[in-house]
Amino acid sequence: LGNRYLVADKAIVGVNTYYDSRWTIYDNQFDQFGAGVEVLTDWVDARANFYFPENKEGLADTYAATETSSRVTGSDVEDVHATGHTILAEMEQTVTTTTTTRFFEKYERAREGWDAEIGVKLPCVDEWCDVRVFGGYYAWKGPFEENEDIEGFKGRVEVRALPILYIDAAYFEDEELDGNEWTAGMRVNLPFDIGNLAAGKNPFEGTGERRKPAKGKTELASRMTEQVMRDLKVRMDQSNYRENEAKRQVDKDRSTRSSEEVVLQ
Repeated sequence: LGNRYLVADKAIVGVNTYYDSRWTIYDNQFDQFGAGVEVLTDWVDARANFYFPENKEGLADTYAATETSSRVTGSDVEDVHATGHTILAEMEQTVTTTTTTRFFEKYERAREGWDAEIGVKLPCVDEWCDVRVFGGYYAWKGPFEENEDIEGFKGRVEVRALPILYIDAAYFEDEELDGNEWTAGMRVNLPFDIGNLAAGKNPFEGTGERRKPAKGKTELASRMTEQVMRDLKVRMDQSNYRENEAKRQVDKDRSTRSSEEVVLQ
């Protein structure tokens, strides 16, 4: 949901809210609420977005570790006898073997964060296409105590190669955010007229044509329906493995063994 206002045909001021949902490879679902503000002009664009995920965690992985220990918990003398110059005793010992199984689990949570950018349109090529260069900053909180915050500077180039085609390339200060310092992509913005569809005409009429501003308006008004620029992902991170003590299993087994011990020699 969002709204944009054309202010004196000089600037577009917009606000927006989003609901995002993500299913992870561990079959967990995470939802988040997003909110953004933006100011668009003929030569300068600025925007900021905020991301607020639900406060929950999902199981990502688990493994079991087993430890075994044995100790003598009792002994009895069964028989004492002499052999030559040696006195021997038949001993019967009770041995308790303890097997402990511990279960370790790793969890995942969504990161809370924000990003912002400001950019300008390059004047040298604006007769052929719009090229805008942006600089900005991003910050994402670590969802667990052992996770570090991810934050840094970013840069982005946006090229409106065709009236309906946008090409983006972005650089991030570190590769931890996306697994790579560079990303690139394309966006297609198709006009759609539901009135044409109802009249049996082509609803995509005007595709490929440069949008003309209304009479008495600048071309800025044609940007009222541009895509909102924001992070489309629900950013995730994982905890270290930690023991689930409630699942710990302790099994004890008692056995006896006999041995002949030297008492006196």
